[in-house]
Amino acid sequence: MAFVPFASLARRVLARILLLWIEKVGDFQRLNADDYAYLKNVTLGSWAWEFARRWPQYADAHADHRDGALTRTKQSCGMEILELSRPEPDAARFGLSFFVSPRRTCLDAPIFWTEEANHRVTTVDVRAVERSLTDRCLEGLFNLSRLTCRRSLFIDHDGAQHLRIVYCKRSIQLRCEGDSLLLGDVDLRFMLRFFGPVDAKIETLRRLKMVYDGFLPEQPAGPQWTSTALGLRDALIALDVHLEGGSHRDAAIVIYGETDGIERYKSPDESVRNRMRRLRKKGLALMQGGYLDLMNPTRSGGGSLIPAG
Repeated sequence: MAFVPFASLARRVLARILLLWIEKVGDFQRLNADDYAYLKNVTLGSWAWEFARRWPQYADAHADHRDGALTRTKQSCGMEILELSRPEPDAARFGLSFFVSPRRTCLDAPIFWTEEANHRVTTVDVRAVERSLTDRCLEGLFNLSRLTCRRSLFIDHDGAQHLRIVYCKRSIQLRCEGDSLLLGDVDLRFMLRFFGPVDAKIETLRRLKMVYDGFLPEQPAGPQWTSTALGLRDALIALDVHLEGGSHRDAAIVIYGETDGIERYKSPDESVRNRMRRLRKKGLALMQGGYLDLMNPTRSGGGSLIPAG
């Protein structure tokens, strides 16, 4: 074995440590506030997913369920059908019907929340219509093919269907009992529990009728951050910096920019230092299960005008 002088070995070890440190610092230095622009005007349900997918416990649970229980097919009309071959009860611990890859953002992830986690998820009873009656009552029937926006149909291991409709960064989710939505023209009967969150269900039905009739709201030109969304964005940034090993100062630089962030952070009144501490604490709390409160305003205290869809 070749002899390596101690000084040379020490230099190599120090160089390796420095390289690892540079790589780690680079992780959060590559973060930029503009990278979070896709979260403008998203719903509280989308914010919930963004915090949930960063939770190491969720990532570990997802890794344990990656052995092909879920199959995906795409129909010619563009609708995605997801079928689960066996139950995933662990997913319900995180408020989900099945595990979704944490690498997918809220804009492209097929997020199906449980009705317990998101009170806007509404149960409907699907009834097939006799062909002899179809022509006479066509106006009051529901047909998936009429929807022009993105839609996904999730079929649970026991055959229960869940429909997710996505439009303008918003979503509608229905839990369907009875017959199949794939039969074509069907009759939908809405099931409301009197002592449940009735207002949330009624809002879901109102939005479903609007989307089904083709009245999609226009996205505002050059959307701006609301105060609530900006607070959630900054908490998410502080969380990301923390998860990458960064400091409160690093979080301030990402949020305010390098020059402004450094100046604000070293201000004698320590207001930005204190805000960074609060943001990290908030981000950690939301990631570690607090995201479920975002979808239930009665528990989270409200604060956003965007529904939880």
